Amino acid sequence: MGHQHLPWKRLRTALQAGTLDHQSLATILDHLAEVCPECRRQMEASLTRDDQTYAEVFENSLASLGTMLSELDRSLAVSQKDLKVLLKLSPERRRLTIDRSHSHYRSPFLVDFLLSECKRLVTSDPLQALELAESAHAVSLRIPRSAYGGSWAMGCTARATAHRGNALRAIGEFKQGARLIHASREMMEHEGFDDPYVEAELYGMLASVSKDQGAFDEALRYIDHIIATYSLVDDDQLIGRVLVKKSTVYRDSGDVTQALAAVEDALRRIDRSQDETVYLMAKHNRAHYLVELGRFGEARDLVVENDGAFTGLTAQLRHQWLLGKIAHGLGQLPSAENTFADVRKRFISAELPFDAALAGLDLALVYIDMGKGFELREIAEAMLPIFHAQDVERETIAALMLFQEAARQEVVTRSMVEELASYMQRASRRPQRREVPS
Repeated sequence: MGHQHLPWKRLRTALQAGTLDHQSLATILDHLAEVCPECRRQMEASLTRDDQTYAEVFENSLASLGTMLSELDRSLAVSQKDLKVLLKLSPERRRLTIDRSHSHYRSPFLVDFLLSECKRLVTSDPLQALELAESAHAVSLRIPRSAYGGSWAMGCTARATAHRGNALRAIGEFKQGARLIHASREMMEHEGFDDPYVEAELYGMLASVSKDQGAFDEALRYIDHIIATYSLVDDDQLIGRVLVKKSTVYRDSGDVTQALAAVEDALRRIDRSQDETVYLMAKHNRAHYLVELGRFGEARDLVVENDGAFTGLTAQLRHQWLLGKIAHGLGQLPSAENTFADVRKRFISAELPFDAALAGLDLALVYIDMGKGFELREIAEAMLPIFHAQDVERETIAALMLFQEAARQEVVTRSMVEELASYMQRASRRPQRREVPS
């Protein structure tokens, strides 16, 4: 899960094995006192009794810990069942079910589960992700503070608010999304961050907002804050993941050299066996940056090393696309032509218009180098229809129309194609605006 206040199963194992030292126990008990008012009352009562020894105070406190762990186990099991029920319902029915229930849908664990589903879907189905974040927010407002503590309940509300904002950002509602994410940070700063992973999660969303707005220096400051936070808990794996994100910010800002340095640092930290998807993404990004820096031989060796490792149509196509860029950079024009033509065709079939357009522009550059004016015009004529059925900005359509006209007049230049490709890359990173559910 994205956030657990107490790793109770591991704690129980450690307690039974007798492997917890006094400092660890003291930290756990302090945390329990914050989460559970009854535990706090018992601890305070125990500590004020002169007739109890230090060992007796610990023994009584550990008994309270065992009781609370059992209750948390029960809450977790109920939340897992509640999640299955909610995911089977329509969004409208889901919210109604949450609002009308008196005994269920009141746990922080259920908020965790719903937000995990939200994060999984935010890229592929942001509307559904938004609906899940709204449900998580509704649950967070029902959490009994007497049972779980005010800090935990507030943290759940803040996280759900941030994920609502992140989903809105993903559907193109940038201003409203940014407002909710900033509001979430204010909530947590007012309450006081007591979980470094929640703090890092919120700052990651703030970095994404800044990146969307082109405020790259601000995005990098947020990312550096996340790295410092993970450094405090000595989580090198997560630092590696954040460095991959940092590399994309550098790349979008135009600093490919720094992007390469960041992703190479990431690869030194990421354990492939723990997170193969992120590891392969970092490898792909490194090869892409090497291509942009003109280091085609190094890029080719890296791509060949990971050939066959990518699963999923889109990942495989982008891997093949990169091979086309390398072939072009090495002067292997027929190979580059065939690769770009095939990738472009398959992107069109997969209904990925921006990728199809960018692959088409790479093909156009090959045609310029090969002196194939007729084929260049064919590419230009075919690009605009791909976008007519898409809800894209008018500026994008206008840019493609200018390219089409230039091809007809046989005045297309390499710099013109490269400038259009740069524009299309920026446009492809802006999520399409979708209708927000009421």
